[in-house]
Amino acid sequence: MTADLLLLLSQYGVYLIIAATFLSCFAVPMPSSLAMLSGGAFAAAGDLSLWAVALGAFSGAVAGDQAGYWIGRKGGAGFWLQLRARPKAGRLLQRAEASLHRHGLLSVYLSTWLFSPLGPYVNFIAGATRLDWLSFTLADTLGEATWVGVYVGLCHPDRRDQRPSGQCGRRVDGGACDGAFGAGAVAQPAETGK
Repeated sequence: MTADLLLLLSQYGVYLIIAATFLSCFAVPMPSSLAMLSGGAFAAAGDLSLWAVALGAFSGAVAGDQAGYWIGRKGGAGFWLQLRARPKAGRLLQRAEASLHRHGLLSVYLSTWLFSPLGPYVNFIAGATRLDWLSFTLADTLGEATWVGVYVGLCHPDRRDQRPSGQCGRRVDGGACDGAFGAGAVAQPAETGK
């Protein structure tokens, strides 16, 4: 799947990152974090613009979160009951409800990046319970900026930490990015120079 993602990313670039981050906000199983890591790696290699990758990931994620909020706000109770009837979604919905009730806007912030499986459900519940939209948006955009900054930035070394071996990553785990580059080499046919 990683090789397929990298091949698609090399063909569709930032559009794929926007789609992945948007759809992940609806609990669609998308490798959005890997897409951002890979986008950062492509930017480090000069194949994509770092700002386009970061802005695309951020805008897709915020648009998806906003859509989830407004679906909850307008669809509310009926959709909530349908989600509760599904075993896995029902469990996540209950966890998201409890988290939002206990921690408020901190739950919105943390569910965008640290506890991301709860994110789609927190967005929906925030809308359904009529959490103030402006407050939701502030916590959401701060959280998405954190998520995008960490994941896109992991594979884009700053000028002080460029390594001659081609490795990338300056902080948490350059190994994830090295794997992304390695999978990219497998997905891309070698140039013959002719």
